Amino acid sequence: MAGGVVRYVPLSPPADGDTAISSSGDWTLDMEKLKSTFNSKMRMLVLNSPHNPVGKVFSTEELSAIGKLCVKYNTIIIADDVYYRLTYIPAKRMATLSPEIRNLILTEMGFWDKSREEMQGKINRFVQVLEELGLPYTDPQGGYFVLVNFSRLKFPQGYEFSSSVASRPRDFKLSWFLGLAATVISLGYDAMMGATTFGHGVEKN
Repeated sequence: MAGGVVRYVPLSPPADGDTAISSSGDWTLDMEKLKSTFNSKMRMLVLNSPHNPVGKVFSTEELSAIGKLCVKYNTIIIADDVYYRLTYIPAKRMATLSPEIRNLILTEMGFWDKSREEMQGKINRFVQVLEELGLPYTDPQGGYFVLVNFSRLKFPQGYEFSSSVASRPRDFKLSWFLGLAATVISLGYDAMMGATTFGHGVEKN
């Protein structure tokens, strides 16, 4: 935030962490230090759980204590829990603890609507090029792969492949050729759909 002052409260490793195997859950947050950072001017708290890079999953008790402080001081919570589906122990999300805490958490709305609009735009631009080249394609109803039929595409006369490529199927050769000649990376589907069909992902810029 413009003009804001950032105050950090670090996680502390276990006392024997330099000599023994420990769990990321053994890393601790100094709650007294955290409490001392709160005051009437505190506007926002950022919490990362599971923590990156430690991997600590904050316990329900820890999350509840942090959440209650935020409720007390009406502090906005940015809950960075991008890895919440990749946990190896039971885990709670901050937003599930209470309505009061949930109301303080910033939630981005419309992510999938924005993603759908972005992908559709990329697909439209890509297939426009295919139409200009006269290449048949499959217009996807979902996902971000466009299947293209390259049966009309011919290799330049006299083009020689390296020995490691020469014996490969046509789709592999074409993928190789497109990558070198046009820096277009495609995925051949010889095993599933024949050696003339390629998949192009449009998710990258």
